[in-house]
Parts: sequence; structure tokens; C-alpha cells
Amino acid sequence: MRITKDTLRRLGLINPYAVAKAGPEPRVLIDYRPQDLSRVGHHARWQVCDMGFKTDPDGHWDDYGHKTFDCYSPRKDKEQMRVEAIAWATEQYGIVEWEKSPYGSYHPLGTMAAAIRRKEAPHA
Repeated sequence: MRITKDTLRRLGLINPYAVAKAGPEPRVLIDYRPQDLSRVGHHARWQVCDMGFKTDPDGHWDDYGHKTFDCYSPRKDKEQMRVEAIAWATEQYGIVEWEKSPYGSYHPLGTMAAAIRRKEAPHA
């Protein structure tokens, strides 16, 4: 079965964080944030996020405790920083295989299927 954004949204899994929260432990994801050109903007970046824990408690305040891999030149750096973020998260969490969600985020293999099963299961 091909999992699409519509499939996830129908179940209330409206973003990568909802998918991670509904999935199994560890509830970790790697998400891409595009460049923000507002007044308090930031570079494009990949972030390793753990639901309930800071992955980089001593990081910059604007990273909200997430381990961040900045892409100063997204066209050149995006893939390299994605690989580095996955390598870092693999080492920290011992996760060997990752899967890409329709939202573009990366989760431990099996997270989406587990989140869908949990949301489809009748509430007792």
C-alpha cells in the first residue's frame, strides 16, 4: 500500500510530528526546514527532533533544542546535510533503517505503518 499525505491526513496525522508521536519508540524524526527570509529569518536546515526530549539542549535558542544541520547553500548543501543528520541520529539512537514520509521527513523504518495501525484501531 502506498502511503500518501491524504492517507495520513484522513487519520489525523497532519504533519511529521503527529506521525512520530503516534509511532513506536523512539519517537524521533528528521525534518527539513526551508530558508526563512523574514526579519528573524534563518538558513535552511535539517533538524533531528525527539518527541519529549531535546536532541541538542545546548544548541542555539532558535533551534528549540533540536540538533540542527544548517544548509547555507541549499542547492549545494541540502543532500550532504541530510546524510549528516541521518548519520548523527543513527549513531545517537541506534536506528539502522529510515523511511521517508510523504511530508518529506525521515522516520525509523516502520513508524508510518505503526502510526496508521494505532489510528485505525478502534478505541476501547
